[in-house]
Amino acid sequence: GERLFYIFFDCADLVNPQQPVANYFQQQFGLSVLCVEVIHSVLSYGIVIQDCVHGWKIVYSGDTRPCESLSKLGQHALLALHEATLEDSMAVEAYNKAHCTTSEALSVCVKHMRAFRTLLTHFSQRYPRAPPSKDIEILQRHSSAAAACDFMRINFADIRSLPSTTRNLSLLFPDQDENEESENNADDLHNDEEHDDNENHQKPRNLEQKEPTS
Repeated sequence: GERLFYIFFDCADLVNPQQPVANYFQQQFGLSVLCVEVIHSVLSYGIVIQDCVHGWKIVYSGDTRPCESLSKLGQHALLALHEATLEDSMAVEAYNKAHCTTSEALSVCVKHMRAFRTLLTHFSQRYPRAPPSKDIEILQRHSSAAAACDFMRINFADIRSLPSTTRNLSLLFPDQDENEESENNADDLHNDEEHDDNENHQKPRNLEQKEPTS
């Protein structure tokens, strides 16, 4: 079969646009690629990809708390993909595990970044098929946001209509019954605890996060 070759780039080398490696993507693909430290474990980065000719911009948050640096770098993005690991009722747990709730992610992308379209992703294993109905209701209040699902593909030509997929998602994957949800919650809490034991959540010293008020 065809042999594939890969070139590895360290995100740390793409934080500074003056680094020579940052020119590679512009020369090869006409794209500007920059990374920014986000608020999670050490060596966690968000990424911003911008077309050098047409100017469109795509932002991917990675795992993070709400991050002002990412909001600034991603200003007026065409599409922002942002993690929304936990529902709003689990704000304290989201803070402790350095993740975002649905409303926090929307605040970053819609209010502060002012992205044209926002796609929330990285939902907890508590919701194996789709976000819970409460989160979908929150999404539907925002005319520019939608929820991602496994195997989703987005055609740039259809990006304007992306928010309309949220209602379809809720119809395809209605909430699970309480017993099934309870089992998933228990299993996922156990998995989260194991994951956190193995992950260093020391924050970069130049980044701070605000504790949730509720």
